[in-house]
Amino acid sequence: MLRTAMKPRLLRLFVVMLVLTAAFVWLGNWQWQTAHNRANQQVLEESNGRAVEPLDDVLKPQTTFDNGRSLQPIRATGHYDAAKTELVAGRVLDGKNGYWLMTPLVVDATGARIPVVRGFVTQTTKLPAPTSGTVTIEGALAPGESVSTLGELPEGQIGTIDMGRLLNEWGGKVYNGFVFSTKQAPAAAPQPGTAVVQHIPPPVPKATKVDLRNAAYAWQWWIFAIFAVFMWLRILHEEYLDDRAAAEAAISDGPQSTDAPDVRAARSEGDAADDLDQPDDGAARASSAPETLAEQGAMRPATRKETP
Repeated sequence: MLRTAMKPRLLRLFVVMLVLTAAFVWLGNWQWQTAHNRANQQVLEESNGRAVEPLDDVLKPQTTFDNGRSLQPIRATGHYDAAKTELVAGRVLDGKNGYWLMTPLVVDATGARIPVVRGFVTQTTKLPAPTSGTVTIEGALAPGESVSTLGELPEGQIGTIDMGRLLNEWGGKVYNGFVFSTKQAPAAAPQPGTAVVQHIPPPVPKATKVDLRNAAYAWQWWIFAIFAVFMWLRILHEEYLDDRAAAEAAISDGPQSTDAPDVRAARSEGDAADDLDQPDDGAARASSAPETLAEQGAMRPATRKETP
């Protein structure tokens, strides 16, 4: 089959197949990415269009977090528990390594604590104190994180916002989630000589589904790519079968065509030998004619003519 595939015609078709397949695969990938982008854009637009809701309308203390309300904008009023401020290690913002500055807010309505990520810092000393007194914060609500894998950390640092661990350390009632603070009233006053706290934009929500129309287009292009490969293989297979049939026909017809002249030649030589061994009928008749006449003359009685 390799010899068949190396025919110029099939080589040209192979190049065409490769070009078409690459184009179809690229188009399929582009449509698939578009399907994800459109789904993410739709989720982002829906998230931006959410109204800010009171915290207790979205999540109550000691209850399971509803993943469908992830990154829901919320509003809560209370006071910070500054003594429980901690740094969440291993975080990156704008390409810089650092920490989340997290302080629990004791919500006035329930007395329960909810972790509030106040911002991002790059140092572990001279941290600014949270605003004292009653504050109202707004931000994006997020579910608690998994158990940290960073191992043992210095005092005042944690690897993740693990709600189980925080509940054990803080005691009392705790909300099963945390807040990325986006707004606070009254605003935090400047504290010269302390670490600069950078605002952390809330994470962009990710879609769990794709746009069905673009996903269908993607599968369509990928099917075209498979079909292009199939058609080339089919043409190759048919060409191979034709070549094999022609070769078998040549082998089966070969002995008859080579033996026939020899047989005819042998027959001709045999006929010539027979002709030499048998005399010609005309000559035989000619040679036997005088003998017959002589014999007839000898057998006929002599007659004498008498004179009167």
